[in-house]
Amino acid sequence: MSLQYQSTNPTASHLPKSIYYVKYLVEWVQWLLLNTNIESLILEWKQQLLKIPHANDIQQAQEWKTFQWKNSDEDRYETPQHKISLFIDWLNPRGNKQAGKQESMVLILLTCLNLPPNLRHKPAHLFFFWIVPGPNFPRTITFSKILKPLVHKL
Repeated sequence: MSLQYQSTNPTASHLPKSIYYVKYLVEWVQWLLLNTNIESLILEWKQQLLKIPHANDIQQAQEWKTFQWKNSDEDRYETPQHKISLFIDWLNPRGNKQAGKQESMVLILLTCLNLPPNLRHKPAHLFFFWIVPGPNFPRTITFSKILKPLVHKL
């Protein structure tokens, strides 16, 4: 977790032009799993899913059980213990206007799919990766640049 700033001309002033808060994915996962009872909730939910005969959750999918991730440092594949979902939401911060000026804002969120469904999307368990401010709709190249650090970390 760190506080970072960006200035277009650092010699002109010692005050930052914009300040933004950064929390890295690895730190968030560590924080989430160190949370008091998260690991036990994940294990309890996994045990409950074994008792349900029909598909009730993404964890029951065959792809979930057989997914392999190549370790970039070595020539071997491994199954990740915790799976993370990426969610991108476009919204109009001024409301849903049919006529007139519209603005666009984007939230990029991550959540741990191992959590029980009733906890996955609670704000306390979401990782706010990025908030892309408006007022204009971001271009595709913008998303490539925004997601690059996340993909690099994974």
